[in-house]
This record gives sequence, C-alpha cells and structure tokens, in this order.
Amino acid sequence: MKQHITIDQLNELSEKGKERLHVHVGIGPYSGIDSLEKYLDVVLLSIGEMIEFLVSKGKNFSMNYDRNPDMWTFINGKWWPNSKGETKAGEDYLKIADALWSACVEVLEREE
Repeated sequence: MKQHITIDQLNELSEKGKERLHVHVGIGPYSGIDSLEKYLDVVLLSIGEMIEFLVSKGKNFSMNYDRNPDMWTFINGKWWPNSKGETKAGEDYLKIADALWSACVEVLEREE
C-alpha cells in the first residue's frame, strides 16, 4: 500500500497551497532545509501526517473505507476517490494515501 504522496501530487498544489503546506510543516527561512532531499522528506506527507493535518484543520475526523470496485473512501463527511479509477489485477483497492491527499488539497487550496 502506498504510504506517501508523490512529487506529481505535490505539484497539483497552487503556489498558495504550497505556501500553506510549508507553514504547516514548519518550512521557513531558518528551518535548516538545505537540500532537495530534505525538502522532499518534509513535504511528501505520509498517511499519518495527512491525518494529523486534517485533524488539525477540522473539529473531528472520521474515515471509513470499503473494498469495492468504485474505490472511494469516506473522510470527514465526504467521499473521496482513492485512485483515478485505475486498478490492475491484484492491486490493493485501498488507496488511502490518494484519498487523504485529495482531502488535504481541498483544505490547502481553500484556507484563508
């Protein structure tokens, strides 16, 4: 099962969304991040980090999932696609990282 977002997923964010993510993960002028590798270690969020982010932005957090051909995960009262509808025989249907990232993107792009 996928555990982190990808660089491509990170690049889905607008510049404003990336700035908000940087604030959340503590990236600033004095953060000591001096290489691309260190930067990616911080911003390519894991499943746990995405859950922590969503909890920090909402009053409560709930998540349910179902192994079905539609591949959706229920997070905070909304259904999220787990993958872009692409599956292969034997692939794990639970793409929770993708569903959580979709929820994070929505929060990061809408924050004031």
